[in-house]
Amino acid sequence: MELYDIARRMFLEIEGNAEGKKVLGLFRFVLQFQVAEGEPFFVNIDRGRYSFHRGVTLEPDPMCVLTCESDRRTFFGLMVGQLEPVETNFSGKMFIPNAFGKRVLANCSLRLLRIGQESMLKALLNGDAQVGQIYGGVR
Repeated sequence: MELYDIARRMFLEIEGNAEGKKVLGLFRFVLQFQVAEGEPFFVNIDRGRYSFHRGVTLEPDPMCVLTCESDRRTFFGLMVGQLEPVETNFSGKMFIPNAFGKRVLANCSLRLLRIGQESMLKALLNGDAQVGQIYGGVR
């Protein structure tokens, strides 16, 4: 399964979580994923609504774009809960350019990843077959 599809599923779980809905509703920004061995993709987040897109965002305001750069294995580990979001960022496994200048968006994004991890695990424990297939790929 592609990271793009896993991320989409993760956001469905975030949206179904009370804390996730709250965090999604706070801001308008673009969360962009630059995958070293794959195609980039991004999520437009607009005060509670979101949409996924392949490629690089064309958002004209760079202060509204938070880019996360890493390899496929690290992103996968983040999405399935093998890696902790803040530690992954601080350790250098994931790079967020200008994270200090965009610290509110960075904190919001890392919080969304944590909520997504918890929600995906809950779905797995509740017997969700699609999430089970994602976790079946964990090595």
